[in-house]
Amino acid sequence: MKEKGFPKWKNEGFPRLAGLLDRLFHKAAIRQDPGGPLLHSGRVVRVQRRFDRYQRQVEEWLLEQLHPLNLEAAQLVLACEALHLVQKPSAAATSGAIREARLAEAKRAEQLARLKEDRQRLVQISNEMEFLCQLTDSRIEQAKSASEVELALYSKATRFHVVDREIPTLNRTFFARSVLDRHFLDKINRQTGQERSKEASE
Repeated sequence: MKEKGFPKWKNEGFPRLAGLLDRLFHKAAIRQDPGGPLLHSGRVVRVQRRFDRYQRQVEEWLLEQLHPLNLEAAQLVLACEALHLVQKPSAAATSGAIREARLAEAKRAEQLARLKEDRQRLVQISNEMEFLCQLTDSRIEQAKSASEVELALYSKATRFHVVDREIPTLNRTFFARSVLDRHFLDKINRQTGQERSKEASE
């Protein structure tokens, strides 16, 4: 589970200086929005556009990471669902029946071992997917919070009086779990749930 290639967010920088300049050149203004008075300026629009672009970059990165995991998980789920376990052999009386029972028992043990291995790998894949989603949401929130701190500093520098509710906030549109197939995850969870229940009972 690596973070290689994860898009990096960079703040605009120098928010107070930008605010002072926009105040001097009248490039920022408080306007009445549906939600109340709000500061408008080219810098605010630019930061929101950059944040939108960053969210798209993060989404593309996440999809790229999830693609091979989804393919592998789909094959494992199909293998688990298609497996028909050999029935436990009943008590045998003849030597031929005993030999057949031993063969059946060996095949069943092999099937169970393969099923356990596949389900354990599905548990790993499920954990990797969860990690990637948490990482993605965390990084987007960090970028949003850092930018809004700068916007607050910028906004206060544009006004002669203290602003509070007029400070703009960024609009977040992407959430990591929105790209996951819920129906497919249910299939994975059914298999991994059985494996976790088995481990807990052992």
